[in-house]
Amino acid sequence: MLKFKTLAPNIYAVEGTTSSEVARLFLRFQECYESPKFRDKIFTLKEFKEYYKEFTNSTSFTYYYDWVGFNVPGTIVDKFINGRFNPLTRQERWLVNQIKKFHKTAERYYIIGYKKNSRGTLKHEMAHAKFHIYPSYRTEVLHALGKCISDEESIKLADHLREMGYHLKVIMDEIHAYVLCEKSYLAAEKLWSKSLPKAQEELEEIYKRYP
Repeated sequence: MLKFKTLAPNIYAVEGTTSSEVARLFLRFQECYESPKFRDKIFTLKEFKEYYKEFTNSTSFTYYYDWVGFNVPGTIVDKFINGRFNPLTRQERWLVNQIKKFHKTAERYYIIGYKKNSRGTLKHEMAHAKFHIYPSYRTEVLHALGKCISDEESIKLADHLREMGYHLKVIMDEIHAYVLCEKSYLAAEKLWSKSLPKAQEELEEIYKRYP
């Protein structure tokens, strides 16, 4: 069961009972934002499924179980509201209707999605929302990353994230969220280098200063 929430001014969330139901809702929104192939393009679910099976080198479509958290700026959702992705799925129509109901201003907005009680995922996705909604947060984050992480370390992180399926234009935002929230994952991938604890500490301080 999906539940729509307001977390902060202009930051909304969809909370699901399972990660897979959240993934089914967010797929086209998310991949219009982050996909190396489909960013800012209009595409069908069938087209994406064919691409993703090739991308993951799999005969099965595993997207709904591969990803547990989602984050999308309002500029992407507006494409769905304006009819560019019609016909919408039932879940996509539901989200469009929620935004029409709850977002009544012309201000930028952001939507995140996660499984209920997944505190780590919520924090990761909320970090993306703050990066987009608050220009000063983004400036502070980029300054901290530039100060703490060497070019060599940044390149390694960026290369890994691109291999995971992130578009180049969201890489710095993703580095920030992974360093802030995903120490265990980065360590398992042998990417948790000596400068990252300091970067994580500074990012945590920045994160706490914003609602």
